[in-house]
Amino acid sequence: MKTLFILLPALNHDSPIKGAIALANKLVDRNKIVVVVLKSVKKEEKEKLNKNIEVISLGKLIWPLKLIKYQSILQREKNKNISLSFCFSADLINSFCTNISNTYASLRGNIFINYKHSYGSMGFLLAKVHFFRLKKIRNIISMSKSMSAQIKKEIGIESIQIGNFIDEDKINPYRRNYSKSGPYNFVFTGSLSSRKRVDILINAIYDLNKIGHEVECNIIGDGNLKEYLIRLVKKLEIENIVNFHGELDDPFSLLSEADIFVLPSLSEGTSRSSMEALFLGIPCILRDIDGNSELIKHGMNGALFKNEKDISQAMIDWAHKARTKKLYKSILLKNNFRQEHAIELTIKTLGL
Repeated sequence: MKTLFILLPALNHDSPIKGAIALANKLVDRNKIVVVVLKSVKKEEKEKLNKNIEVISLGKLIWPLKLIKYQSILQREKNKNISLSFCFSADLINSFCTNISNTYASLRGNIFINYKHSYGSMGFLLAKVHFFRLKKIRNIISMSKSMSAQIKKEIGIESIQIGNFIDEDKINPYRRNYSKSGPYNFVFTGSLSSRKRVDILINAIYDLNKIGHEVECNIIGDGNLKEYLIRLVKKLEIENIVNFHGELDDPFSLLSEADIFVLPSLSEGTSRSSMEALFLGIPCILRDIDGNSELIKHGMNGALFKNEKDISQAMIDWAHKARTKKLYKSILLKNNFRQEHAIELTIKTLGL
């Protein structure tokens, strides 16, 4: 039996990490899974993983020793292991392990735009370095056609396309079976960063409230723009209808109460939060960028917007439709993004 080593920078709330955890938990019943984390791991973080998954932290080691240690871990089962990395730092280390393991990297978004918003002027250079090291890894997994096209353009490699997926078993208990009344409820889940453009959602809530619609908004997440967004809400005098909840280990109770999920982000891989909402029967309003058009079928499970002026009308139209059509009773997530489909493709791709 092969061993799957999943190499991660940390065990945190970032979307790629959540995807890796969902993958590990789903595969552990049929394969030996070892999760190796470059940073220190807290007890509560480790509890996110199935108890049968071995977790190794390299947090106490300096960077050169992290690579040496990971290589020695792979050497335990040389020629019988697979090394799958997520995110820049993990991909960097994995790119030096191709001689001792069958290496894979899972690319999760438009890294040029993501790195620009995360690292400023250094972002472009870091993205180029990331792509250069990805070329050293034998196999690259992408989540969408747009992502595959970017990889092909940058380094000339045909990636293996496997859609993102969520832990459906974990989320399923939160599906609601009752109709709502009262103000239309909009929700955002994610980092409060410049890339996510939560200010657009807040301004849309203000516009809808101003023209007489009963609306409310729950914002779940944390980030460097949180204080700015709180000040914006106060300036618009809508503190009574916009609620900030911070980062939650369990956002699904709030998410399941929503009529509509809104994500005005400037770039996405395939948003896990959107997929979670769709699985719960909550339509999504997303910007028409990257792979969002593969996730949203217009008129069926939400809407895509190009012009930011259109977002408020799309929000109220779909909120009305969600209630009158009782969409919460449906699973709005397309079949090619369902968990079982993605797992089957992953098993086939990795040869597990």
